[in-house]
Amino acid sequence: MSARRMLLIAVAVVMLGAFGCQRGGEGEAEEPGMGKEMKDVGAAAKDEAMEAYEQSLAAMQQKVDDLKAKVEDLKAEAAEVSEEAKASYDQALADLEAKLKAAETKLNEAKAAGMTKWDQFKTGLQTAVSDLEKAYNATLQKMQTGGAEGE
Repeated sequence: MSARRMLLIAVAVVMLGAFGCQRGGEGEAEEPGMGKEMKDVGAAAKDEAMEAYEQSLAAMQQKVDDLKAKVEDLKAEAAEVSEEAKASYDQALADLEAKLKAAETKLNEAKAAGMTKWDQFKTGLQTAVSDLEKAYNATLQKMQTGGAEGE
């Protein structure tokens, strides 16, 4: 090795030691208290995620409960129509009941899975609730149309 190369290596070693290059780090020493601040930020993010999860789950629960009440209202209305009209509503009401049951099942699965698996269950739950809403609206439309003709 040449003297110049040895001198460059020695200077590099001294500089690394002088500027506090840490093993495994990125060259910056951790400031005092940074660990606690990072934990606080992490805890706040976790709290926000939990709150968002709980709000989403509560909103879905409310939507399912509202639709369940509406389905019960439709069933009561269907019981008061003529036998001929009732026969045409039976299949629509059976389909509606099946979609209600599916939405309730998805909701219970999402609750049981908890926040850590919410993303895996959210789409299925949203789809089940959307299908229930569509079936309700279609059945309501059918009953309103059929109810007007049957009276």
